[in-house]
Amino acid sequence: MAYKPTVAVVTSEMDRRGAKGTAIAIRKLVEGLLLWRDRLDITLVHRCAIPEDPLYQAFTECIIPQVSTPRFSRIISDVRFFLTEKKRFDVWHYAHPKVYPTFFLAPAKRIAITLCDGGAITAGKDLTMVRDKLNAFEWWLVKRFCDASIAVSHFGARGLIETRGLRADRVHTVYNGVDGDLFFPRDKKMSQADIRQRFGIVSPFLMASGRLDPHKNIDRLIQAYALLVRQHALPHPLVIAGGEHMPEYTKQVRDRIKHEGLEHRVHILRIPDDADMPLFYSAAEMLIFPSLYEGFGLPLVEAMRCGTPVVASQGSSLSEVGGDACVYFDPRDPQDMASAIYRLLQDDALQQTCVRRGYIQSQPFTWKAHADAMAQLYLTLAGQT
Repeated sequence: MAYKPTVAVVTSEMDRRGAKGTAIAIRKLVEGLLLWRDRLDITLVHRCAIPEDPLYQAFTECIIPQVSTPRFSRIISDVRFFLTEKKRFDVWHYAHPKVYPTFFLAPAKRIAITLCDGGAITAGKDLTMVRDKLNAFEWWLVKRFCDASIAVSHFGARGLIETRGLRADRVHTVYNGVDGDLFFPRDKKMSQADIRQRFGIVSPFLMASGRLDPHKNIDRLIQAYALLVRQHALPHPLVIAGGEHMPEYTKQVRDRIKHEGLEHRVHILRIPDDADMPLFYSAAEMLIFPSLYEGFGLPLVEAMRCGTPVVASQGSSLSEVGGDACVYFDPRDPQDMASAIYRLLQDDALQQTCVRRGYIQSQPFTWKAHADAMAQLYLTLAGQT
């Protein structure tokens, strides 16, 4: 019988976290790994039992015993587990970038971390206030001890190599995916009626994606929207799907909306059920994606899968992922943003071109392709390819 490499996948960040982006990505990875159980001996590692989650029944489950202490409970728990665990895995994969500085003690021959990208610092000085995913010492540890750092775009990989100083031969690009069974075009009029009945949003409307964090650039989007209202008497409401997050930036955006007199035209919604997102995409006239930086940009691909034209920021991963299927703008220039939105809104032929190209552009981004690429990386790290 051929040897099956042993792989530990840390899945704590998907436990009971619903539609959070990281949780979705980990869950889809694990679901895709179901098809690799004949070649990989996979263990899911987390901190507490989740009996209602069937994925933990499909694999070997390992629960790290928790040590109750006034401070540093998780770090102490991890260290104790790492030093006492008798099984030594071929690969230990942290499927998210939230690692503690003791990560390198994991009982494995090779360590992989999904870092996604180099962080907001790769987008410019105006994002230095955004909290880094790792501190300077942790980045040094990653550079020293991580055998494989996973980026979710080539832009993300360049950030890890050029900005963070990671070795190029240890950085691997594995694109994120989109659930094709969930994200597909719905009937526009039916979607609009559903959105109006359930959320009180009147069509036609513009949609943007991004919670209220600085790198999502919602403040400049509000400035651009105000220009559209003043210059073109734009009647469309603006729906921002993402909800509030960072308090200081949330206040900045709320103050901007009030200053521009747009309180009754801008709707900031936290949409808890991911199944509702295709309805919003299908009902909207377009998706506006104004981020200053993204490691991948899932909403862009989700919208394209739903047949929605997209206008997006030029640069970071968005030009890479969107290809020739989007209309792009300078995310630091509200007037350029407004012009791009208005151009797409007024040009039916351009909308149809974006929809047609978007369908083609979005096809390679599947969770199956993501899981298959990760499984191949596990085999490579284990010396099986």
